[in-house]
Order: sequence, then C-alpha cells, then structure tokens
Amino acid sequence: MYLIYRTPVFWFSRKLEQLIGQSIQLASGYRTVGKNGYLRFSLNTSNKREAERLARRFAVEVDDALTQLEHTQKASDQPITAEDIQLAADAMQRSLLAADESVHAKALEDTLAGNDIDRAPDREANLADDLPPPGVKGDAELLLQLRALIPLYMLKSTGKVAEGAVTASYFPFVTAFRQVADSLAKRAQGKSIPTPPPPTITNVNTKTCTWDDLLEYYLNHQKIYQSAQYTYTKERFTT
Repeated sequence: MYLIYRTPVFWFSRKLEQLIGQSIQLASGYRTVGKNGYLRFSLNTSNKREAERLARRFAVEVDDALTQLEHTQKASDQPITAEDIQLAADAMQRSLLAADESVHAKALEDTLAGNDIDRAPDREANLADDLPPPGVKGDAELLLQLRALIPLYMLKSTGKVAEGAVTASYFPFVTAFRQVADSLAKRAQGKSIPTPPPPTITNVNTKTCTWDDLLEYYLNHQKIYQSAQYTYTKERFTT
C-alpha cells in the first residue's frame, strides 16, 4: 500500500496529480507533491512490517487532507454577502477587545506580584491617535490597512474565502475598527467598556471545517501576509 523500496529504506508514494507542486498539511506536517505528480517521502525504516504500518497511517492523513481541501474549496466558491461581512466585522471587534481584556488582566496580575509586564494592554497604545481621520480618504486608507485582517475574520466567522481587491462593501470593518479604538480609549480613561458577546455564527459547518484548518489553507495559498501593514497589525492585535 503506497510503498516503494529505495535502498536501504522504504518510501511512501502516492499519486496526486491534481496537486502537482503544491504543499498539503498532514497531521504529521507539511508535504509537497512533486512535479511528477507523486507525493513521496522516506519512512526511514527498512523493516517492511513497520513500513506498512507507517504507510497506512500516512494514507489516512492524506485522505483527511484531501477531504479538508475539498471542503475549503467549496467554501471559497461561496459568494460573500453583506450579512457575512457584518458578522466578520463584529467578530474582529470582539476579538480585539477581548485580547485587550486578557492582556490587561495578565499585566495586572504581574504588577500585583511584583513581576515585569510582558506586554502592555492595547488600551495604553492610544490607537485612535494613529488612525486616519474619518472621511472618504481616511476611511479608504484604513480599509486598505485592514485588508489583511478581512480574509482572516471572514474565514473565522463564515468559513468563506475573501479573495481579490478590497471593495467598499467591506466598510463595516472600518466602522468596527474605529469602535475598537474608541472603546480602548475609554478603557484607558478607566471606564468600563465590556467586550461584545460572540456573534451568532450560522454559516460555518464546524463538522467539516475548523478555523485552524481554514487559516492554514489560507496561509499556504495567499501572499497577502507580505504586507508590512499587516505585520504591524498582527504583532499588536492578535490574540
């Protein structure tokens, strides 16, 4: 079963012509399909029985990966609605405010214990001062700055893949981010601003697609992470 022998050890070999040159994520790590259409890698054993056991294990991992890719592809083919965008924007708002609450609680505990603070709460960063001013030009600039976060929260909230250029339809992200900045500023003043409850998510089939699976797929198939603005945003706001 999917075994070939190359002195002195056995190799796993499976034909995956539909994935030539692509990397797929197995439970044991990433593997790349060769230009010849075969996924091949050493099993590092010359014992046939052990090699057969490992081959069965990797065969299951490949089957699972192919199923996940199929589900993710179906998700990427689904149209994104205004409801999806609002749901994802709400999820982003909650995630960023929840991150600030978590970091603030940890910093408070460290301070009380006399320890150094690993990271200051986001509320202390004066985010609102760094945002483009409200208005057409400012809103467009902010929307472009958020273009790397939009696909991530779309995947997380709806299971759909947001591809292509950012359009005005994604404006709810601008509103949500400005609300985050305003809430953080009020928290910095000592006001109690609760994190919104999780939005009701109805579009994701959690039995077939998990957030981690979709995120890994997106990371492996998109180049948007090369955005310097995203790097700044990720370091500052990821949970």
